[in-house]
Amino acid sequence: MPEYKPCNDGHMVLRVHPPVLTKATLGDYHEYPISGVDSNGDIETQRRFSMFYSLREALVLRFPGLFVPPLPAKKMTGKKEDFTLVERTHFLNLFLTECS
Repeated sequence: MPEYKPCNDGHMVLRVHPPVLTKATLGDYHEYPISGVDSNGDIETQRRFSMFYSLREALVLRFPGLFVPPLPAKKMTGKKEDFTLVERTHFLNLFLTECS
């Protein structure tokens, strides 16, 4: 039987940056740039907020009984939108730090 070899050493550092507003035909949305590094090299991507929810749901289903950090609320309200984006970025950083 072949010996198990992990694809990396398990060490990963990720950081969520302030969101970027993306203009689209069907409506504008924010994407969160994510950068980081693991033993395989640099990581750079962008994800919408809904993708973090999908990731959390998948982790809860895959690892029942294991604590999966919560995410901030999805709803944003008018005048507080700038504050909400800063707060959301902060909590997404905490989420990815705990998960990684």
